[in-house]
Amino acid sequence: MSRSVVCPLNMGATALESLSSLQRRLQSAEEQSEELVKGLNVLGVSAGHLLLNSSARSSLKHPVSPVNTHQVLGADGEGLLWRLCETLVSRVCRLESLLHALKLATFRLETDRELNPSHTARLHEQLSILQAQYEEEQRSSWREVLKLQDRLQQACDERKEAQQEVLRLREALQSTISAKRREQIAQETAVDLKAEQSRNAPLLRVKEMERVVERKSGQVKALEAACHTLHVDRQVNRAELKTKTEHIFSLERECQQLRDQSGVKETLMSELRKEMKNLKMSLQKQEQENVRLMSDERDVQVLNDKLEIQCSKLKATVQSLTLENTRIQNEHQNNIKEQKQLLDTVRRNSQTELQSTISEKLALQKQLEVLKEDQARLQQSSLVAQQTAVDHQQMLEQTIERLQEELSCALREEANMRKERDQINSEMRSKIVLRENEKNHLETQLSEIKIKLSTVNSGLQKQEMENKALVESLTVMQHQQETHRQVEQMLWDMTDSKNKLAYEKGKLQARVQQMGEDLKTMKAECSQHCQINITLQHSYTRVQSESNTLKEHLHMLQQQHRDTNEVVQVLEKVLSSHTLLQQNTQTLQTELQDRTQELHTLRKEKLQAMKEIQKLRAEAERLEKLTHITGNKVESLQKALDEAQLDNRKLAQNLEQFLQENHNAQEKLNTLSQREVELKEARVEICRLTEHVDYSKKLLKRKKDSMRQLKKALDEESVKSHDLSQANQELREKVSELEKLVSSQKSHLNSRTAENISLRIKDLEAEIESLEEIKDDYKKRSYEQSQSYQQLHSEMASLQTELQCLASNQQGELQAERHLNHTLHEKCLHLEKSLKRLQDERDQAEVSHGEITENTIEDHRDLCSISESFNDESEPQKLTENLRRTEKAAAQNRSEVLTHGCVFDPELEPWAFTLQRWEIKKDLTRITSSYKPTRLVHTLT
Repeated sequence: MSRSVVCPLNMGATALESLSSLQRRLQSAEEQSEELVKGLNVLGVSAGHLLLNSSARSSLKHPVSPVNTHQVLGADGEGLLWRLCETLVSRVCRLESLLHALKLATFRLETDRELNPSHTARLHEQLSILQAQYEEEQRSSWREVLKLQDRLQQACDERKEAQQEVLRLREALQSTISAKRREQIAQETAVDLKAEQSRNAPLLRVKEMERVVERKSGQVKALEAACHTLHVDRQVNRAELKTKTEHIFSLERECQQLRDQSGVKETLMSELRKEMKNLKMSLQKQEQENVRLMSDERDVQVLNDKLEIQCSKLKATVQSLTLENTRIQNEHQNNIKEQKQLLDTVRRNSQTELQSTISEKLALQKQLEVLKEDQARLQQSSLVAQQTAVDHQQMLEQTIERLQEELSCALREEANMRKERDQINSEMRSKIVLRENEKNHLETQLSEIKIKLSTVNSGLQKQEMENKALVESLTVMQHQQETHRQVEQMLWDMTDSKNKLAYEKGKLQARVQQMGEDLKTMKAECSQHCQINITLQHSYTRVQSESNTLKEHLHMLQQQHRDTNEVVQVLEKVLSSHTLLQQNTQTLQTELQDRTQELHTLRKEKLQAMKEIQKLRAEAERLEKLTHITGNKVESLQKALDEAQLDNRKLAQNLEQFLQENHNAQEKLNTLSQREVELKEARVEICRLTEHVDYSKKLLKRKKDSMRQLKKALDEESVKSHDLSQANQELREKVSELEKLVSSQKSHLNSRTAENISLRIKDLEAEIESLEEIKDDYKKRSYEQSQSYQQLHSEMASLQTELQCLASNQQGELQAERHLNHTLHEKCLHLEKSLKRLQDERDQAEVSHGEITENTIEDHRDLCSISESFNDESEPQKLTENLRRTEKAAAQNRSEVLTHGCVFDPELEPWAFTLQRWEIKKDLTRITSSYKPTRLVHTLT
């Protein structure tokens, strides 16, 4: 009879106590089994039948591997281990009960053999049938195992192919990005060199011309003093007429000069437009690259989704395998129950066969000796397998320690990188503060210069008022001189008619004396007016010298107050021809509209970039949540594994000795060999990951070096680009900032795609190969990625603030330019009226000078033809011919004036054109100051 199983672990025993009790019971069970085998040999049962039965049973009952237990363990790992221990103890108890039942069965067999020796043949037939069934089941299980191995190999091959594709995609992306960056850098350097060459040439020419003008200003002043001394006598009117003609010629020359300047400005504007077009093209290319990178990222995401689907399929296959294992275990339990029933039937029939089994005890003893030898051999093989397992565990521990050391090194490097990042941020902040201080200083200088200009303008207005008063006094003097001439004529008539007018002689003498006194007083007043005029001229020269100094300051600060120079140039253009100014204003308005449109487009692009940044932030938050969840899961699994490994090491030996019987040692060796292959693959992957980490660090260093070089280049370009216009500089700064944004976004996208691919591949490898070390790497890299995301967000915020500041500054400047254009348009209208009035007075004064009027009419016609050619822009040859004719006529007239009014100087010959330009400007200012009415002055101020 079989006794009931007693559960020994209801007392709350520890693991060591339960293991020691299990070991004792197993030893006693082995001794009892040896005695039973000897008894069965004596009875006549062969050892081969027993071995076949044991192998069949062991094939049905699959042992639980201690290495694969961590896949099942979760947060309640201890309870499951204790349950396994309880099942082991219950199975030991069942073995003991079975041994007890076998002892009774042997006793009954002995009695049955003694009573019924003919029943053994039937028992042998039943045993052979059962053996055949067990062999068929074993073959089917082997086939299923082979199929599963083939599936696993296919999955490994697919994973390797996916890894190779990912590496190939990474290399292709890196190569394309590096090539494009090199091309962009080369293009930018070429453009910068061309811009510097085009800037430096006109600046050097302007400086040389200014130096020459300053040198010759003294000589011009001396000539002016000589001219003023000559105009004291009666030839004042004639000299004034000549000066008017000279002013007319100077106005014409100024027109030519202003036209040349307008041509230069148009060329500059065309160059600026070309640069804007190039910038737009580069921005479009960068947007296309961004779109292509997004498409690549989508492809990578599709591949990752495919890999996740494959992982889900593998999980499903694993679940199906676990279900099949449970089914096989249930079938095994059913078979055990059937065997128990058969044993009961055998037990009933064994009493009749006890007499026949006595003769077979000797054969059974021999078979028992053979079984003992086989058992010793199997024990040796199991010891070898245990040693290999211990070595395997030691190798795993060594790899874990090495990975921990690498992790510590990586953490140190991360701390160093953070320090470097903080230093770079501090440097950037200090540079930003310095630039803001410089900007404030320049703004203060601009305000001071504007105040000085306002004072100078007020002084000029006062001088203009005084000049007007002097002009009025000169007109009065002219009237008095005319009266004096009439008096002289009357005196001559009176001398002729002395005899006739003797009576009136006394009266006339009295009148003559009075007129003489009046003349003396008028001469004194004229001399005073001349002195006042000389003092005014000296003050004018002094003011002009001050204006030259201010011009030098303005030239030094040409970027900050370009508007003032434009105002002066526009005023000079207005005096020449209002038609050209209207055209220029129209072109400027069109350009301003284009700039506003470009600003709108830039704002739209900025809004799109903000939307993309928000999307990236949402994705980063989602990834951070996923990493946090996986980190919590990994921590719980690590705790459970650390606790389970201690118990597994203690239970592994007894479990393997008890579960793996007879022929399972060879299967265990095969599994160990497979594990060694997997370990080798894991080591290779770990080496590859370390190489990838080193390569990523090198790339980071290279990127930092390139960023530093770019910063140095930007600083040098900012120092060199002081001579360019403010609008061009702001546009280039915006382009450089946008390029930085695009490069950072590219690097961010590349790093994000590469890290996502590597992390997902690592997750797949962790789920398939169960490597906790790769999970730790994933966790740390996700932490680094979150920090890099935060850094990029801060940099993007700072860049956005800078862009907003630049946009606000540019809008203010555009509004100021519009206001200036409006005011200049009004001034042009007033100046046009004043010019018409001056032309009328000139016509009245030049009645006696027919030749001069004819020349002026011809010049006026030439100017009209030139303006029409400017409007049409279809006859450049006629324009050049007209300009040449006007230049020749102006040069001839100027040479005549110089021969009449001053002495020829051979030193002035190479710089004659520059002196003519300077004198023309001066005469033009005199005409405007002398013939401008008071109401126009008030409107202009």
